[in-house]
Amino acid sequence: MTIDERIASELRRHTPQVDQHVPWDRIQSAAMAQRRRRRSPILVTATAATLVVLLVGLVLRNNDFPPTGEVAPTQMEAIRQTVAAANSQHEENLRRLFAEDAEVSPGVWGSISVTTPTFVDAWFFNLDAWGFEGEAVECRPVGAGVDCEVRARWHTLSAESVEEWSFVFDGDVIRTLTITRVDPNPSDRVLPLAMSDLDDWENWLESTDPATARRLIPDAATSRLIVPFLRYDATFADEIGESIKNYMVEG
Repeated sequence: MTIDERIASELRRHTPQVDQHVPWDRIQSAAMAQRRRRRSPILVTATAATLVVLLVGLVLRNNDFPPTGEVAPTQMEAIRQTVAAANSQHEENLRRLFAEDAEVSPGVWGSISVTTPTFVDAWFFNLDAWGFEGEAVECRPVGAGVDCEVRARWHTLSAESVEEWSFVFDGDVIRTLTITRVDPNPSDRVLPLAMSDLDDWENWLESTDPATARRLIPDAATSRLIVPFLRYDATFADEIGESIKNYMVEG
């Protein structure tokens, strides 16, 4: 017997015997059963994660909480109606959205109670004079309140800016509203000018008509209004708007 024959003989002797009479379908069925018992770690993890998500979703739904990072629908509706009331200068619609003795700080007069008889009239007078049109682009919860990016368009001035309207709620009614100008030069504005472009109009008017410039442009050192807001006298709104149109044509 050669060496190769001896090796082949030993291999046959130590190889387990296979029952030639076991049907193939039984072997295949046993193999599939074994595969089913061996669960994939990825499948187990995915199943567990799905169960966790479903349980969290049920808890949130039962407690009526908004998803993380979103504003409660009732508060979002109050914000939408506040911007709409400012656009239309609708006093009744504005007042009913605020809590009793709530305060509004629109950047000119400081914080004043929304129930002050002359406050809403004065605010709306300025919004109307400059042709205000606000659009709440995005709102997000911040601490105990909600901050909204509002695109502010001032049609009399042909100018646009981005403001931040910060709301603090008492339930579903507004406790405070603070308005801050955060971007006087939005690159994607709709109107032809940015608020920052009004400096160029002032320079143009001072060089072409110094007397009118002295009348229409307040001295920043003596102005009672906060400069980043609309510091022009609203009683001159029509004349200022006409001058800006001339500047856009001639300047």
